[in-house]
Amino acid sequence: MPVFSGGADTLEFVAPLSEQVGIPGLYILRLGLEARGDHQALVLTRWLLHPDVLQGTAEVPEWEPLSGDNGVPVGANEDQDIAAGAFGVTILIEAVDEFEITYFGPEDDAQGARNLANRDQLPEADWLAEWFDRQMPPYALRLHLTTPGSTWPDLIARPFPMDAQSTGIITF
Repeated sequence: MPVFSGGADTLEFVAPLSEQVGIPGLYILRLGLEARGDHQALVLTRWLLHPDVLQGTAEVPEWEPLSGDNGVPVGANEDQDIAAGAFGVTILIEAVDEFEITYFGPEDDAQGARNLANRDQLPEADWLAEWFDRQMPPYALRLHLTTPGSTWPDLIARPFPMDAQSTGIITF
């Protein structure tokens, strides 16, 4: 399973969380928009990376890998903390006008492998609207956000250090 994927308005990745969340360990984190009446909210959903949690229960929705067809679980319109913190939904921003994610990287994994092999040359890469079904993470990502009262500066970040990218395929 890839540890990083995303579309234009939803991002999913694996990261460790501390015991302050509930159960310490690796979590699948999904950042995206949830419709809330006449506006959208920016929501972070988390699943403990454990088979019993990922399969879902009566309270916890089953985790399905992020694709172009799914996003934030339906009904994530209020903060939740279930199963001793093994699943949770946090509303980060109540009202969002614009939220866009773009990914800087090669068009495909084969090009990414050639980029890694030719470290003395600038990599062939571009800003892309989505990052699905890829074994390598993007070199960088850009988050664009506006709210009713503010236009935030774009955030550009590297999701993984370059030495992690040099190993090629990153999965667990």
